[in-house]
Amino acid sequence: MSSDPLSLEQAVRDLEQRVSALFEVIETLTVENRGLRQAKATLAEERTQLQTRNEEARARLNALIARLAELEESPES
Repeated sequence: MSSDPLSLEQAVRDLEQRVSALFEVIETLTVENRGLRQAKATLAEERTQLQTRNEEARARLNALIARLAELEESPES
């Protein structure tokens, strides 16, 4: 059972094309993954900043509420 050299060469060329296509997919996915990781890091930083701002706003609001409560409790002159 001998293989036809032409069909063997064609099989090798087909395999080379498939491997090349896989390398292209890997490169595309690597670039996409890098971009997604960067976007994730940016969003995580933005989330942290927004949480900090939210906590600061909550503290100011609580201070204003406490001050209003004090004003309501104090006797009017």
